[in-house]
Amino acid sequence: KVTVAGHTANYATNCTPTPAYNYLRENPHRINLARVFLRRLQPAAKPIVESDLSAPSQTLHLWNGSLASTFTLDSQRVAVDTAVHPTLDVLALRVCSPLIRRRALGLGVAFPYAQTSFAGGTDWHLPTRHTSEVVGSTLNHTMDNTTYFVQGRLGSASSAAAGAPLFTAGKMSHDWTVAAEPRSDDCVDLTLWFGREKQQLPPPSAAETFAASATAWAGAWQSGAALDLAGSTADGAAELERRVVLSQYIMMSQEAGTMPPQETGLMTNSWYGKFHLEMRWHHSFHFLLWGRGHLAQRADGYFQKVREPARQFTKERQGYAGVRWPKVCVSCVCLCVCACVCVTL
Repeated sequence: KVTVAGHTANYATNCTPTPAYNYLRENPHRINLARVFLRRLQPAAKPIVESDLSAPSQTLHLWNGSLASTFTLDSQRVAVDTAVHPTLDVLALRVCSPLIRRRALGLGVAFPYAQTSFAGGTDWHLPTRHTSEVVGSTLNHTMDNTTYFVQGRLGSASSAAAGAPLFTAGKMSHDWTVAAEPRSDDCVDLTLWFGREKQQLPPPSAAETFAASATAWAGAWQSGAALDLAGSTADGAAELERRVVLSQYIMMSQEAGTMPPQETGLMTNSWYGKFHLEMRWHHSFHFLLWGRGHLAQRADGYFQKVREPARQFTKERQGYAGVRWPKVCVSCVCLCVCACVCVTL
């Protein structure tokens, strides 16, 4: 109990970490949906490790939202481009290399089990705790009472080889290979559509997804202000501009959803991936200063939804009029696909 200005209210400040307390604090929690990666396709080939790569280079294209990576593997140059669809949970990949034409290099998809550790989120050592199976062009993954689907498509809209990819089981549980058909060129396109329900329509092609991403990001940048210090002679001006613009990209890509923003975005698992209401001040309201208030308003619906339950809780437990917002969004479960995808394991 805490007394302020003559008013005493209950605050949960010294909670004993019992199993029930830990469960309620950790659940629901975020899960990493899948790992998409490159693999050698020869039967006796070893998995690709970091030391197999040389001359790596990676560029994040802020204007079109794509991530371009290049490196040398087995004496051949490899180029990987990734992007996500602006309105669908669709990941697009384009891999180009002479190794593709020779069917020496391909794509894989693997599913982990979830983990509740503060900085974790992924556990690859519990294969019996979850199931995955292929049904046609779709991979189904189930963990406890959570099931989601990954629907795949090979080829671009104009490619003669376009069609549903054939997922074949790898050497370990929950490890799948995208078996591409023999090709006459060095490139392969793949899109993966993640969803809680199986989609009735095929995924958009990789070319369509890259184009949609480019259109959406160009519109996002043109919808508000940016920082241009090209005329400054101050030391560090160029670096300050780079950091500010990159921060704008990170905020627009990871903290402008329909739920209050998460403390560390989509890349790590702090606070079990839960959305944090105090982060609305840190990670949302700056959009107003840049002329993108509509991005900050995307999460308004959540506050409308919890207003009355929060008001009742504040009245009954603490005796205050008004609304005391909760610290974290404990009932929020969402599905999102992050643009930063591991493609070189």
